[in-house]
Amino acid sequence: MSRDHSAAETAYRHYMTVKSVASQLSEENSRQATQKQMQIVKNRKILGRLFDITRLIGKLGMPFRDHREDAESHNKGFYRTELVEFTAAAGNEVLKDHLENMSANEGGRYVQCVNGRNY
Repeated sequence: MSRDHSAAETAYRHYMTVKSVASQLSEENSRQATQKQMQIVKNRKILGRLFDITRLIGKLGMPFRDHREDAESHNKGFYRTELVEFTAAAGNEVLKDHLENMSANEGGRYVQCVNGRNY
């Protein structure tokens, strides 16, 4: 058997054992779609809990925020510091993880939204 024939046979055996590029791309797309679906489910859980808190505040007729929500204020409003953080501390792991891992920019948008400012 010639050296070229042997190299071709080795290449063919390797080709038969390795998945095709199309199947590898398909698997990666499937994995990314699964991750996206998991993120969507997590975001829906977070929003669902935040809407539950919003409905509770409205039902009780409580204000969302106080007049002052700066660092020196003792009462920063019911929404974020009272109910959202209480719910996270009381065992809602999805909400707790969200509050701990959101970036400073997300936190800023969160406070601006609560304060009623445009961002």
